[in-house]
Amino acid sequence: MADKRPFASLIPPIFQDRVPQLYGPLGAEWLTHLPDRLETIAKRLDVRLLRPLPNLSWNLLLEAITGGGLPAIVKVGPRGDELAREARVLRTWADRGAVCVIDVAPEEGALLLQRADPGTSLLDEQSDDAAITAFCQVFSRLHRGRVTSPQDSPWRGAIWWR
Repeated sequence: MADKRPFASLIPPIFQDRVPQLYGPLGAEWLTHLPDRLETIAKRLDVRLLRPLPNLSWNLLLEAITGGGLPAIVKVGPRGDELAREARVLRTWADRGAVCVIDVAPEEGALLLQRADPGTSLLDEQSDDAAITAFCQVFSRLHRGRVTSPQDSPWRGAIWWR
């Protein structure tokens, strides 16, 4: 029988299947409360949740419209600590080409992000040299004021720094 809670229809079946595979019992428990959590998030962040993005994996990404009418993305995941770390990184990269963090609901494991429409994929570049050059330009812009140690990194605490 289908879940009748108002926000349950925003959770694609393939995502519901994948989350317990990725997160085990934590993911399964998180999924049972996700429709109610989405309702809380929509109120807390003052957004209208529209539809999930395609090709979801680790987190639920939903198109949204803010109370002020701006297009946005709500990102929700079972690991709120990882999303809080992601928010810190994105704020570090503000004005360098990364999307802006509009708001965070850490208690709900949610981020409200500026909507960014994809441009040209590196896979569409005419040559490997052009793709590498484009990647290096973006990477350099994001990492100006280079990180010289794990303690300086906004990713501090991520698994590769442990």
